[in-house]
Amino acid sequence: MLNDPAQFRNIGCWLQHWANLSPDKVAFHFIGDDGNETGALSYLTLLNDTQRVAHQLQQQAKPGDRVVLTYQPGLDFIVAFLGCVQAGLIAVPVYPPSSPKDWPRFVKIVLNSEARLVATTQQLAQLSQAAIAMTPELAGIELLSTDSLQAEETAPVTCSADANTLAFLQYTSGSTGNPKGVMLTHGNLYHNECLIKESFQLTSDAKVVCWLPQYHDMGLIGNILGTLFNGMTSILMSPLTFLKNPYLWLKTISDYRATHSGGPNFSYELCVKRIPDALLATLDLSCWQLAYNGAEPIRATTLQRFSDKFHTCGFQHTSFLPVYGLAESSLLVTQHSIGTPVHLFRVDAASLQQGQPQPGNNRGSAKTLVSSGRVLGQTLHIVNPHTGHRCADNEVGEIWVQGDSVAQGYWKNPEVSAATFAAYLTDSGEGPFMRTGDLGFLRDGDLFVTGRLKEMMIVDGRNLYPQDIEETIQSTSSSLRVGCGAVFSLDDEAVIAVQELSNRAEYSEQELAELAQSALRAVNSQHQLALKSLILIEQGSLQKTSSARFVARPWHSNTRTTS
Repeated sequence: MLNDPAQFRNIGCWLQHWANLSPDKVAFHFIGDDGNETGALSYLTLLNDTQRVAHQLQQQAKPGDRVVLTYQPGLDFIVAFLGCVQAGLIAVPVYPPSSPKDWPRFVKIVLNSEARLVATTQQLAQLSQAAIAMTPELAGIELLSTDSLQAEETAPVTCSADANTLAFLQYTSGSTGNPKGVMLTHGNLYHNECLIKESFQLTSDAKVVCWLPQYHDMGLIGNILGTLFNGMTSILMSPLTFLKNPYLWLKTISDYRATHSGGPNFSYELCVKRIPDALLATLDLSCWQLAYNGAEPIRATTLQRFSDKFHTCGFQHTSFLPVYGLAESSLLVTQHSIGTPVHLFRVDAASLQQGQPQPGNNRGSAKTLVSSGRVLGQTLHIVNPHTGHRCADNEVGEIWVQGDSVAQGYWKNPEVSAATFAAYLTDSGEGPFMRTGDLGFLRDGDLFVTGRLKEMMIVDGRNLYPQDIEETIQSTSSSLRVGCGAVFSLDDEAVIAVQELSNRAEYSEQELAELAQSALRAVNSQHQLALKSLILIEQGSLQKTSSARFVARPWHSNTRTTS
């Protein structure tokens, strides 16, 4: 049953509803690096803490002002975010800069959002003061440490936002360029949470485990706001905790008997590679009903390897839930049907390169695509990005989306907003649509995502997708990190690949040469493509955006070999 739009007209109402109905129920647990709980918030405690922050924010800002929220993963961020919403302010979540290279992006977001207040913790405030003082553009910025506020007897702060009120700015960026603030209203979020509630079959009995970044759409909208919308319990951990020890993710699911959890494809791959078989007996994953997979290309081989390894722990292959979404549509756009086998399509590689995918059986010239399911509560078309005409089934084009989850545009960026959010079909005049920039095709109603429009390479008249070549390279050796490569073309159609090595102290020249030659042969055989260069670099050298896409940057300082 969907939540009453009158009772759930804004995020503040969601929290108030569940604090009244289930005051002592734990909304959020937080797990530390050792797997032990470091904190928890009941719905009533969360409401009281939120009220305290909202009261202070109202003293320092007026409704509609933007407030940058920069916190390490933890419960403080949730309180501050809800305090912003409760006070009628526009939250701007930003991950705290962890190194000098992150500072320019942080400054750009502060300036673009025109925020005059940065909310954070005492510890981060002390670290930020010097950097802010040395940045002339940030003169006049105030810092608020929300974890040091004292409890006071004050009148309750009531959130008066309606469906059209902006709730927060979700800053995103592609592989290059400046961050863009996606404007999401309370109405956008209500609509998308309704879609997720219905399609994920969520009730207040659900338990969710999440390690995803709290400042990004999957972690914030899918988990934190989803918990408040449904009155659930979530068990959170830092992304770094998961990356250091993937076993803790599955162990937390097992220990807390969680029903819903997931992440990008690489997280499942990491579990397969990094969790020793000796620990499988300590896991009981029979409680895991929905294992969603999205935000990056979904690989059929990963799903099979994960299912094979953790089947003995009670994990069911039918728990996999491929999804597709993006910040510009709040979060969720399409989803696979719950409890059914994942839909796979063995496609002829040559026909896919021509934009007309057809079934393929030849092992050497075919690849397996994973369906991202069907559109939910919105309109989705595949459109020729050059003509604006709708594509036929089994014809690759750009994914266009229309619906109440679609954001209002990019903050203070009218030209890019118009180009992205105000597209019309030239053959019918239907619109406006949001152009996702993603390529894909529909087959029997299912969406198959094939790549990014800006990243697609045209070589010798063929459409080549970087992620396909990256997957081929990474499949040739366990010494090449899965999900940590980049392929791109130069102006003369020459194609270059950059690939991270696994974390080993040293590779001999012979080992590096053999790795490179094996990868080059595989690319030539499977894609009929001769790479101009394959650059092998040290682990951690490739920088990712918040959307898990790689940023163009020089790699020469970390290059191990070029072939």
